[in-house]
Amino acid sequence: MSSERNMAQRSKTNNMPAGHLKGKVDERFLSAGMWHIAQSSSSGYSSTSRMDDTLAVGTVFRRGAYSKGAHASVLHSKIPRRTRRFQNLQAVLDQAERNSSCAAIGPDDENYRLARQSVRDGALLNPFPLLYVRSQFWHNLKPGEQALCILRGAYEAHPSWTFCLYSAALAHGLSVSYRLVSQVYVRSSRRSPTRGNEYVRRCYTRARADEVTMARGLPVTSLMQTLLDCLIAGPLPDALAITDSALRLYGISKEDLTAFMLVQGKRRPGLRRALEVAALADARAESGGESILRGVIIAEGFMLPTNLQVELPDPTSLRGVFRADMLWELPDGRRVVGELDGAEKYVDERMRAGRSTVDVLLEERQRESRITALGMPVMRFLFRHVREPGYVAHILESFGIPRRW
Repeated sequence: MSSERNMAQRSKTNNMPAGHLKGKVDERFLSAGMWHIAQSSSSGYSSTSRMDDTLAVGTVFRRGAYSKGAHASVLHSKIPRRTRRFQNLQAVLDQAERNSSCAAIGPDDENYRLARQSVRDGALLNPFPLLYVRSQFWHNLKPGEQALCILRGAYEAHPSWTFCLYSAALAHGLSVSYRLVSQVYVRSSRRSPTRGNEYVRRCYTRARADEVTMARGLPVTSLMQTLLDCLIAGPLPDALAITDSALRLYGISKEDLTAFMLVQGKRRPGLRRALEVAALADARAESGGESILRGVIIAEGFMLPTNLQVELPDPTSLRGVFRADMLWELPDGRRVVGELDGAEKYVDERMRAGRSTVDVLLEERQRESRITALGMPVMRFLFRHVREPGYVAHILESFGIPRRW
């Protein structure tokens, strides 16, 4: 009789509705007298990849301990090894995201095989050797933030590295073009046997040990050394953007920068051009895009704007003023305003400050109408076209901006 009751009880339990268990029953544990309930929701993992089905966090119940409305105790020691690996990987990824970093997982790490499988499933990305990050987290970052995540993960994987050039400039918070951060720039000696690759660019720099500092938790070359390296190695528009932002953010004077370059950059190829670019730097430039536009104007040989971020009176209001990105005061007495348009101010919620895209567009049109009422034509440059050959030159010529030579 006792045996028949036990069989009836097992039959009743096996036929229990799936909704009571809130998961899938793992038949492998029946013979061992255990229930394994795969509760995908407890893992905090939102992807619909195969990981949800095969690697979900498990909760183990003693046979016979389950009853309607009651919670069975969790036996962590009985969780399958594969599930524990998944939990460990999620913990590593969580910590990396809190640090705004990628997770460094090497071949000897217990999470390595699972991380590689997750990349194949699409749940994780592998943007740099040995670095992993959740797809959703990665795609919510801007390119500059993605580059910083890679730098922090690379430093965790390679604690001996010191970052230089554009990687150091990014860590210092300077305006670095997104196209320059696709590689990681690491300081190296001339005798170093290690070579660079498609991910890492090794650069020789004369920076002394005391010229290395920490910026955003990363070991980087000092600000002055970084500026010198970028001015010598970088394209004119990009080097100007980096230098403009350094003058604006750190209050560096052009005289101090020039003096440093003459000493530390002595006999370095490209120093003369770097000094010329540094002399044209201007702390009044408010964005990297404006600096890049100015750099293209310099490279094309046109007259530079007379003023940056100039305030113009509103002709319809006694107290109102408008600001223009650039203003040319031409030899013939005409004044021409230059404006750089980018999509960010229309789509970025922080820049819109609670306004809708339509509101921003209407305000921009109203501002331009007030400026033209002052008798000044407005040149508008689209940032996505600024680097296209001939684009800037054609607009400048159309508005009568003279060349310097």
